[in-house]
Amino acid sequence: MSKIFEIKSVSTETFYNIAERSFEASWKVMQDMASDNVSYLVYDADFMCVFIGNVIEHISKNFYIIIQCECLEGKLEEVNFEEVAERLVQHSWEFCK
Repeated sequence: MSKIFEIKSVSTETFYNIAERSFEASWKVMQDMASDNVSYLVYDADFMCVFIGNVIEHISKNFYIIIQCECLEGKLEEVNFEEVAERLVQHSWEFCK
């Protein structure tokens, strides 16, 4: 049974939406650079921990610049990073196919 997330924070939802796009773009670049299919990396917890951590760190450092460019609203101090990480893990399983 998969966990359903109900986000109550606009900042968390905004952050997650940006992080999801960043995750997908980074994954695509990694696939394009690899000579082989990289979907097996989803099963590597150590790799995914670092990969998702890097996505969250990148968005954290650029959050206000990104939301300003995209005319979005949010406050970094209101973001639930644990929830974002859990949702990115759940999202990563789409890349197993």
